[in-house]
Amino acid sequence: MKAALAPKALHILFVVLLATGSGVAFGEEGLSSNPDIRKAQIAIYQEGRTREGKDYDARIAKEFQPRYTSVVHSCAAAAKPEDKKTFTLYTQFEANGRVKTVVLDPANTLTQCIQKILAKDAFSPPPRPDYWVQITIQLTH
Repeated sequence: MKAALAPKALHILFVVLLATGSGVAFGEEGLSSNPDIRKAQIAIYQEGRTREGKDYDARIAKEFQPRYTSVVHSCAAAAKPEDKKTFTLYTQFEANGRVKTVVLDPANTLTQCIQKILAKDAFSPPPRPDYWVQITIQLTH
């Protein structure tokens, strides 16, 4: 008789990135061909060069991870196996901190599940209206 194997634990690494001190720079080859993602990437790069952008990046990182660890686990449990890989949520905030837009890269069962919840949420108000943040989440087993 075979012993039942315990399910592998899902580990999550959150990376909130405004293209700040990490040395990220977008050249033409680094920008997405998707116009919505490309627009977000350009805004993130421009915003991330400012002191207030770096500060907001740190604030969102502190707010997002504790709030969304259980959401990511729940959505991953319901997602197709092939969708359980690293993804990015390009997230735009309104002046009051409400989530205005979430662009998925890639769009799949996992990211669409998270998008439904994130789209109804609010965080600390950004430095300016229509502010973009890049949230990359790496899933490992």
